[in-house]
Amino acid sequence: MIKVLLVSPIDPKVPGNLKYLVGGESTFTQTLLANPPEGVVYIDHLEALKRGDIEYLPWQKWLWLLVKLRVLPLSSGSQCLLVKKHFDLIHCHAYSLKIEGKTAPVILSDSSSNYLFLRDYMKWPEWRIKIGYFLRRKMFDLLGLMDADTNPKGTKRIIVFSQFAQYLHEKLGVSHSKMEVLPPGLKISNKRKTPIGESRTINILFVGIWFERKGGHLLLEAFERLNKKYRNIYLTIVGEVPKNVKCQMSPIRQAQGDPEYIEGSNVKCINYVPREKLMREFFPKADIFVLVPPKVEGYGFAVVEAMSFGIPVVVSNVCALPELVEDGKCGFVVKSGNVDDLYDKLEVLIKDQKLREKMGDAAKKRFLEKFSVEKSNAKLLAVYRQVLP
Repeated sequence: MIKVLLVSPIDPKVPGNLKYLVGGESTFTQTLLANPPEGVVYIDHLEALKRGDIEYLPWQKWLWLLVKLRVLPLSSGSQCLLVKKHFDLIHCHAYSLKIEGKTAPVILSDSSSNYLFLRDYMKWPEWRIKIGYFLRRKMFDLLGLMDADTNPKGTKRIIVFSQFAQYLHEKLGVSHSKMEVLPPGLKISNKRKTPIGESRTINILFVGIWFERKGGHLLLEAFERLNKKYRNIYLTIVGEVPKNVKCQMSPIRQAQGDPEYIEGSNVKCINYVPREKLMREFFPKADIFVLVPPKVEGYGFAVVEAMSFGIPVVVSNVCALPELVEDGKCGFVVKSGNVDDLYDKLEVLIKDQKLREKMGDAAKKRFLEKFSVEKSNAKLLAVYRQVLP
């Protein structure tokens, strides 16, 4: 058995600020813990801390303070660990990592790059990112912190989720030979409750915590136009919709008994749904899934989840999304920020039941071939074996 310390972020069961949930990173962590590759035993770093197998080094608080004061750029954070028990391998995802004590080969993985978060989430200008990265490179090199973006020294391999992420890391100076493109696998056992085409209504699903950044405003505009023409379509938005957007949606009434649930104009808005409930109640009822960020998307876990249910998907042509969806086969890839293109592609799917069924079948097939946990684990195990002594 290969004993692996997994240092990877996970969302709390009761979230605070929804915009700072790690989302896809948490999905990756939970999937690995629940479905390890054959012959691998994962020990979550939070559980290892409780058991006393590892403990935090003093650098942890200092680095946190430097990020808080914006001396270092914002990121998922750093884990500075004293390892007291033996592990065959350490797999660190999304974090920067410093290890002391009982060392082991280290693999880093990254869904995309913290550079995107700073540029497109936090709206940092390029000059500020360059200064922040310069300081982080110098400090991480001095302190011996491994980082997928800025200091890959000491790590055996860096796993990235997409060719787009590989391109980003190469631009930041990471060697091509050190990286492995490995899309994360998902384990989905649920099935659709109603086969596509059997219901008279057509349910469109959107899942995105950062509403505008995920393209929620574009979808809402296209849907309102479509809703005037097709009265059998419904839109479910899972994610925090800004108040000014809610005010523009009409007619809207506050549902009694649940302040986070709004219903009206064939649109339902729910601030937050745990992933288990999404898998159990929302994806199985969807006929079309939409995620159309106008500028950036780190990876797109929700897209792959929708494909696993055999749902045709509509995405924008940004970042890694065109790698996930074969345009015209298991869904459509639309022009980023273009409401008219989104409207046209949604109308094609709304009008053509057989096309929805055909694309849904193709989406399911692509998921099984490319993104199932079985496929991913086989490749991940091969990487582990490459770096083990």
